[in-house]
Amino acid sequence: MWWISYRGEGKTGVDNIGVFEDDGTPRKEHPLLLDPSADAHTLHIARGFALLGNDLYIASAWRKDSHVAHYRRHGDTFHFTNMLVTTKHVSAMVHPFDVELGDDGRLYVSCQDTNTVVAILPETRQPVPVAAHLLKKFPGGN
Repeated sequence: MWWISYRGEGKTGVDNIGVFEDDGTPRKEHPLLLDPSADAHTLHIARGFALLGNDLYIASAWRKDSHVAHYRRHGDTFHFTNMLVTTKHVSAMVHPFDVELGDDGRLYVSCQDTNTVVAILPETRQPVPVAAHLLKKFPGGN
């Protein structure tokens, strides 16, 4: 089975993740992974995603709304729960491209416009402190 994120910007976009069988045909039951609830925050441009047990994290990269959305498994679909982290929380997270789960339990979000990778603790929604050697080498943050 394959999961593919769609670019959701514009009138023809799909704010969802398509589910396809191994032969490339759309899954007959629940061909879209995300429940299209009116409560869900619009993804605009769904990018990379990471699945951890029953939790699905999706990077949404839109110039006015960069965030990582959190969804929770509900049968064969996932329901929106909240925006895990936004640019309001982490200013370096602009135009996130992908989200990956590290073996340390952190989510790593690569950001296209700032050329950074932000590490986030899912439980606290806070970024991980910048490594001491980076602070020493780049004290101005550049």
